[in-house]
Amino acid sequence: MNGLKTFLLVGALAVVSTSALPQSRNSTQDHAPGAAEPVAGTRLDGTKATTQRTATIQEEQARKFRSAPPKLDASKFDVMTWSAGGQVERSPAPGNIVEAIKAMAPVAPSAAPAKRSDPVKLDADAIEPISTGSGQQNRLMVGPDERVKIDKTTQYPFSAFVHLISEFPDSSTTGCSGTVVGLHHVLTAANCVFDWKMNAWPKSIAVYPGRNGDDGPFGGYYVVGLSVASGFSDAPKGTYDFDRMLYDLALLRFEEPIGDATGWLAFGYDDALPVFVGNLIGYPTDKDYTLWRSSCEIDPKQIEPNVLAHQCDVKGTGGAAIYQYTKDTGARTIYGVQVADSADTNYAVRITGPWFDWLVASRDGK
Repeated sequence: MNGLKTFLLVGALAVVSTSALPQSRNSTQDHAPGAAEPVAGTRLDGTKATTQRTATIQEEQARKFRSAPPKLDASKFDVMTWSAGGQVERSPAPGNIVEAIKAMAPVAPSAAPAKRSDPVKLDADAIEPISTGSGQQNRLMVGPDERVKIDKTTQYPFSAFVHLISEFPDSSTTGCSGTVVGLHHVLTAANCVFDWKMNAWPKSIAVYPGRNGDDGPFGGYYVVGLSVASGFSDAPKGTYDFDRMLYDLALLRFEEPIGDATGWLAFGYDDALPVFVGNLIGYPTDKDYTLWRSSCEIDPKQIEPNVLAHQCDVKGTGGAAIYQYTKDTGARTIYGVQVADSADTNYAVRITGPWFDWLVASRDGK
């Protein structure tokens, strides 16, 4: 792109304009494989969640959203920060959010799910490879359930996917998925760590990288802080609609360098995001705390300005990242986070320019 330059931002490559913002912007954070050194003998037999976190969008709301997708509101990007001692602080939205929203593509109506349902053959090179005991890659399952089980959860990148358990003031616990995105950070959905039914912050949150049933190969890590956008935490109690869903991302912080052991994935955005194969890896509600992969094509008709509406099999895999895998370079870039579903469509919050800026600022404490 003309008029662009690159620079290092806290060890990550970013792309910015030297003059006016171009029509198409993109930027990507760094990634690293990590040491992937398991902790011997860690068992999680008693570490269960009473429920697995899910959020459902009613079909009437979905039709309204498709006909007139809402815009992001800069005033709803204030940073709400929770710490393990129970303190909650509010900080102003990053200063560049307003310009980042202005630079986004115009909001336009999206295609109905019925027009998206034709099956397509996925590019095998874009599907996250999974090795069996014989060293052969599993084929993408054909049929109504295309998920593939991951057994070697201590190998990168699978070591970077975590099972997350949040405990709330009423003593309830919920399970979710998340992805390590830095030395001290995990990316997940806000609805995994903030109880929108009661508008309650958690008592505690623990994550278990590479969990495989009752086996916790890397042990557990406790969250010492988290950030969500005010558009999520300030929404009316008990309401989960598209207005709230647009702000359904959370960044978790750890005292220990979790990424040293597990490695991490990059997150990024691209205003001109083309057709790509979305890989989704996480912990479904029906698979007893084991790690599974699903893949599906995400095409331009499925990409609303702020949401990825997709047909990947998720079965309640809330908080899991949707990322693009590039075989030639081994790059893995997160472009969305699974947050909700409806009768015929699954929804992920898309990482756009505003969200990218918000995540970087929240991570770096700016």
